[in-house]
Amino acid sequence: MSAMRLSGGVLICLCLVLVGCGKKNETVATTEVSGSSSPATNEKVTFSDPVVGKGETVADGDTVWVQYTGTFKDGKVFDSNTDTTKDPLPFTVGQGGVIKGWDKGMLGMRVGGERKLHVPSSLGYGPNGQPPKIPANADLDFDIKLLGLVKVGEENVIDTKNLKVGTGRVAKAGDKVTIHYVGTLLNGKVFEDSKDFGKPYTFQLDTGHTLPCIDTGVVGMRVGGQRRITAPPMTAYAGKTVSGVAANSEVIFTVDLLSIK
Repeated sequence: MSAMRLSGGVLICLCLVLVGCGKKNETVATTEVSGSSSPATNEKVTFSDPVVGKGETVADGDTVWVQYTGTFKDGKVFDSNTDTTKDPLPFTVGQGGVIKGWDKGMLGMRVGGERKLHVPSSLGYGPNGQPPKIPANADLDFDIKLLGLVKVGEENVIDTKNLKVGTGRVAKAGDKVTIHYVGTLLNGKVFEDSKDFGKPYTFQLDTGHTLPCIDTGVVGMRVGGQRRITAPPMTAYAGKTVSGVAANSEVIFTVDLLSIK
């Protein structure tokens, strides 16, 4: 792991993972999406949800982060981000950044959920395929896990949750604070740990000397407390890539507030 200080780095990521198939809350549905590259205009995406998430629901225009495995009809894997060295895959639903079957097949999925998605060739790669991995006119199956979602208009909204409420002084704008932190991607991959630097991180709140999500997320913490800060890309590394971590990833910082000066 390469070392990057919060105050001097730009980081963000992109990945994929095989989804486990639990038995609870299974639903089956289809989406009425006509194929655009096939004479069969009645072809549609079909899916089942072995696990229904409890988070927000995907709609057109939302940005999502997923783990997935893609297989052919015979079960052969053609693509996956199950390797823990990879990052969650980000894309904006309905904007053509992925195959049409995904743009339509992600709708209605909830964060934390797992979906088995069947995409007919007409809503996938069609008669051209995607050489060398995907042949022409191939129907595709995907196991997808929805790790994160940012709704349209909430690109700068930071989510915080106290994992432990401290008993000391409350941090406010302008305070000089000392913290330890661990930065992870949505799949749990650690990209930075302040303890790797051999000392905690000290900075002044509300002075622009650290990431916006940390500047905002630490305010209101009590000394001795621990807080999880979930940060959309623009509140963390502003869509840039640093030290091998891809741009446009939602990230999580787990912060321990050690002291306030």
